[in-house]
Amino acid sequence: MVCSISIKTAVLLVGMVVLVFAGLSMQKELEQMKDRGAKNVATVQIKAAQGTIHDHSLKQKNGNDMKNDLNEDEEFPPDQAFQVEDDEEATEIDNQMEAQKTKPPKILDPATLNINDFRLCRITPTPQLGKETVQMRGLALDMTYQCGGNLYNRFADLLEHVILEKAAEGFMWGKRNTILPNPKNTPEKSKKQRAVLIMGNSHTRQLATALLCQHKQQITKVTSLYAMPQHPINGVLQIEMKHNTIIYVAVNCPFVYSHDWDKTLEETILKRPLASLDAIVMGKFNTFSESTGTSFYKMMMDYQKQFPNIPMDFQHIPGPTVQQVAKKYKGNLIYVSMFSKYGVSDYLQTKEEMNQLQKTKQRNNIKYIHGRRYIKEVETIQGQTALYNTRFPPLHECATDTRHVVGTCVTNVTSFRFANGHRCMGNRGGYPDLVAWDVVTALHKMLSSSTTTDDEETETPIQ
Repeated sequence: MVCSISIKTAVLLVGMVVLVFAGLSMQKELEQMKDRGAKNVATVQIKAAQGTIHDHSLKQKNGNDMKNDLNEDEEFPPDQAFQVEDDEEATEIDNQMEAQKTKPPKILDPATLNINDFRLCRITPTPQLGKETVQMRGLALDMTYQCGGNLYNRFADLLEHVILEKAAEGFMWGKRNTILPNPKNTPEKSKKQRAVLIMGNSHTRQLATALLCQHKQQITKVTSLYAMPQHPINGVLQIEMKHNTIIYVAVNCPFVYSHDWDKTLEETILKRPLASLDAIVMGKFNTFSESTGTSFYKMMMDYQKQFPNIPMDFQHIPGPTVQQVAKKYKGNLIYVSMFSKYGVSDYLQTKEEMNQLQKTKQRNNIKYIHGRRYIKEVETIQGQTALYNTRFPPLHECATDTRHVVGTCVTNVTSFRFANGHRCMGNRGGYPDLVAWDVVTALHKMLSSSTTTDDEETETPIQ
């Protein structure tokens, strides 16, 4: 009897010891995951900041300071404080395991994917930090905001990690051979012409530049419409491509600042009805109040003097909103917000407007894409980097506004440019590549009624 009790007691004690060790092991694993999550965000962001990272929430600046921060062709930020609301994709949860529950199942193993298979806009030869920017041949738009050096390469490491993780959810993201889908079983000469208009500000131009760079081998002809010698990029570019495709690029374009913007584009600039376009991709337009004192403002005034017969009134008429474009154009419409943090409020407002259009007007051919959907803003709590909860590994800010000299990622978190500058592009691509792939994905889905199997995939929907 005594022996039997001793054996039971021993078994119970052994079981308790096993449970204790299992609990300690799980706790240690969770702590290691948290440490890795913090390090993933902090390695590039904090190490480069040289010392203590300060709270980088944007504060009100006076007008002179803000204008000094501006790039020569960028919009003047809104007058209100730049403390913007994060959208639902940027919600903080201090448990990385919770984030794992929301991730779609992987179709492919990221380890089996090759980054060289993706259509990144790789600048060649490699830009050298501090040197003049590389002039690439065959591009429709000049490649500005080039970056190099260790900071850029660290960012590129994270960029490639994000690409492989997201690509594991589907087959074609970042790999499509054409911007628009090709009709099935149709001879090249018989293919119906397809056309897309891209319009917005300089962030939209970065998006268009990356998109066209990814498919530069397909460009056959570039024509500049209504450009001025001193402002060669502010007219409308007509880019003809293989497969009977035309891409119109109207970025920082003066002709949209009119109540008759649609008629001006149709009758004077494009010389075709908007209804003949297969899609319009639009971003934010600069405003008069944002631009006073900048070279963008001067360019607008020059255009109004040069073309008095074309209705333009930059001082009093803003560029068209999504609702105004949707009223004039019933075709496929994609809105892409800015890469800048201060553009989030505009994205949230436009997103709500587009949701209303879908409900009240039954528009099922409109989509919106968050231009910062892959960027995790680093929040600081008592000097410690908070954990992240995103569907993809986080990309930190990598901004620059040096246009003609190769720069690198801004590391001063108190600088307005840190979260609001244009995005670095280099020999390993850049952030605009990802958003350009989202646009291509949306275009293929919206125009997929007669496409090849190139469009068949499983992918999380674009908002």
